[in-house]
Amino acid sequence: MFSSDFKCEIKIFFSLLLNEDNLPMVFHCSAGKDRTGIFAALFLFALGVSRNDIINDYMETNNRANIKKLSGKVGQQFNLKTPIDKSIPDKSTKVFELFFMVKSHWIEIFLQEIDKTFGSIDFFLKEEIKVDIEKLKGIYLNNKDRFLT
Repeated sequence: MFSSDFKCEIKIFFSLLLNEDNLPMVFHCSAGKDRTGIFAALFLFALGVSRNDIINDYMETNNRANIKKLSGKVGQQFNLKTPIDKSIPDKSTKVFELFFMVKSHWIEIFLQEIDKTFGSIDFFLKEEIKVDIEKLKGIYLNNKDRFLT
């Protein structure tokens, strides 16, 4: 789960966040549940957000994205004129809905795996990824006015 390539991607992500020349910055993806969701969770954790709030934020993907509409559009892009399974007329849309939705246990399993492998998320960020947590908090929590103008 924590290959050196994946840890390298996390290091790059945090190095971008810690470089004030990159600000303001936006990071995103189409669904928000895979690497982007994980990166957002780690960023929020580094800023001191509670685990429960991080999970709730991750779950917002289901509330913010119109999953049915998005799934239908993707199905059209793949020219799915007939359902994947003819016995269930809307199954092609259901398949894509699973692609775009999130479940809380997905992010919970990721966070638990960090705890199990590294002892804590804090240790993982500070010792494995080498994130300067205080600098990160200084940039994003102590300079709120910079982001509101």
